[in-house]
Amino acid sequence: MNPLLKISDAQITISRGPQSHTVHIPELEVLPRSTTVLLGPSGSGKSVLLKSLSGVFPEGTTEMTGSFEVCGESLAQSDLTEAVSKAPHLNSMFYIFQDPRTYLHSRLSVREYGSLLSRKEPHREDVEERFTQLIRDAGLEHRLDTASAYLSGGEAQRLMLVMMQVLRPKLVLADEPLSAQDRLHHENLRTQLNRYVQHADEERGLLLVTHEIRDLEQSFQGGSTPRFYVLEEVSPGSFSVSPKIDSSEVVSALSGINDDADKAENIKNAKIPDTVKQFFLSARQLSGRHRAYREARVQTQTPLLDVSDLSFRWSRSRNSVALFEALSFASHTGENLGIMGLSGVGKSTLAEVLLRLVQGHKGEILWFGSKNLKDEDFRNQVQYVFQDCERAMAWETGSLKTAVLRAIGQKASELEPQEHSQLNNILQTLGLEHLKDKEVLELSGGQLRRAYIARALFKLIFDQKTDHPIVLVLDEATVGLDLVAQYRLLSLLDSYCADASRMLSLVVISHDPVVVRYLSDQLV
Repeated sequence: MNPLLKISDAQITISRGPQSHTVHIPELEVLPRSTTVLLGPSGSGKSVLLKSLSGVFPEGTTEMTGSFEVCGESLAQSDLTEAVSKAPHLNSMFYIFQDPRTYLHSRLSVREYGSLLSRKEPHREDVEERFTQLIRDAGLEHRLDTASAYLSGGEAQRLMLVMMQVLRPKLVLADEPLSAQDRLHHENLRTQLNRYVQHADEERGLLLVTHEIRDLEQSFQGGSTPRFYVLEEVSPGSFSVSPKIDSSEVVSALSGINDDADKAENIKNAKIPDTVKQFFLSARQLSGRHRAYREARVQTQTPLLDVSDLSFRWSRSRNSVALFEALSFASHTGENLGIMGLSGVGKSTLAEVLLRLVQGHKGEILWFGSKNLKDEDFRNQVQYVFQDCERAMAWETGSLKTAVLRAIGQKASELEPQEHSQLNNILQTLGLEHLKDKEVLELSGGQLRRAYIARALFKLIFDQKTDHPIVLVLDEATVGLDLVAQYRLLSLLDSYCADASRMLSLVVISHDPVVVRYLSDQLV
């Protein structure tokens, strides 16, 4: 059985400014009707590998050497270093981006993507019919006339998966393809993806980059035995793909994640790289934490956030359907509020309404007991980490530390010793301290996300006035972070909230029950 992807003695180097990032691939294979999983910490170069194979990077930024065979095509050196985007293998490949909204055309409706696909495949008569059926199966039928700019992160991922199934590529490169999905959609879509790859009459394969335990578990669906590789750092700026890992060792480590103390040693004893052991140990720490749910109660203090009979609809027409209506809830100092819901129900829009970023709601929103708080005071007391914040951070210039400090209008030399200490503590806990002098354009998506969170948190602390509570609103803050980075982030936020002197409270929007259980005291 010939591999759909075979890489041998290869090296990929991407240059960004004065710095470079090198990925060594001694050996990596994707076989027909199987899944190959690539693990590794945020910033190791997993996306670099996938994007290089798919020809996404501009010419002149990437150098590729070694042996690359894709869908039966052996890529010549000229294809690798000069014009990989023109190579014939691309017609047999489909790349699912980590954040599809970055690449979807914002003005095109979901329905128009079906028309584009039918034009791309004029020799097939069933394209639009198949597209419509798959859109229905993905739960996007009610979004057919919605521009992709208005899709949620999870809905955009589902649209990409629909397009993939219509085009029927042999090789699927999937970069965190289900990270924005709630548990219900994740189970359904992963099952569809496995069925697509395991189709008995077709030779199809999947190269999957993931940070999610459920993705690893579901890779074994249908009796499949996936291949596992790990991308590890060998020196600053240089990473290498490990030899293939025995899948039985991964199964043993997965069994140690639950609360069963007898199986905890399975992770430490598994014959897997240390970086993956840390991955599984962090997952165990996250899954074992359950904050006590506290019933709503009458409190003497003024709520931080008090929402009464809140309704919102995108259209002002009386006949339009409300996205949400009659919402009432409150959160007090010292409490963290969790907001959960399926992908696409309006969690992010609710956050934008609460934060005065979207107008046209009905009902009352009080922050700190007032509905007329001055914008400057509001921004000093409330910061928002939105769902795809790494895209905004990517536009920053200068070093990571410079970009973080730009939010407060200060240079590092102007900080007080205590402020220096607070900033360094945040950066170190989030695994960014060694990157503080690195240029923003050299950071990975997960590193950009952590940098944005660090900036929002430090701004709140820096601008905080005595006895003024502060609030950090987090919208799917852990999406795209490896489990070690997730655990560091959630532990940092939990420790800051536990320190009563900081007067920090959270509003945690997530589809992930693990995140909500870890941080939230009450749930909407």
